[in-house]
Amino acid sequence: MSTELHGSQLNTAPAELPSDQEPVGVMLRRVFLAWERLRVLFDGALILLVVGFAAFSPRMLTRMEFWIIAIQGAIMANLFYLAGPIYESYATWLGWRTKGLRPVLFIFGTTITAALTTLFLAGFR
Repeated sequence: MSTELHGSQLNTAPAELPSDQEPVGVMLRRVFLAWERLRVLFDGALILLVVGFAAFSPRMLTRMEFWIIAIQGAIMANLFYLAGPIYESYATWLGWRTKGLRPVLFIFGTTITAALTTLFLAGFR
């Protein structure tokens, strides 16, 4: 019994997409680029928060422990930031398109991150 496939039997054409659905690669690029533009606001908000705390407690900036933990926290915050575009991409792929999803995810995630950053900074006062 032969399992060979000949050129005429092998369909290499991409699957048909519904007319209202863009290719997954195009959708992912669109979503992730939009979130990368928002990352500037996210990082800016956290930087302003740290600078604001530093203005009232400048001695914390002289502690090496602060900088080590702050850098680790910044890396973790930006890794967790990826949850937004990943969730939005998945929701879009499933067909749950809503205009308000991205702002809600962004505000929710930024608020939680700002709260955690505030708790962290309060420990260095």
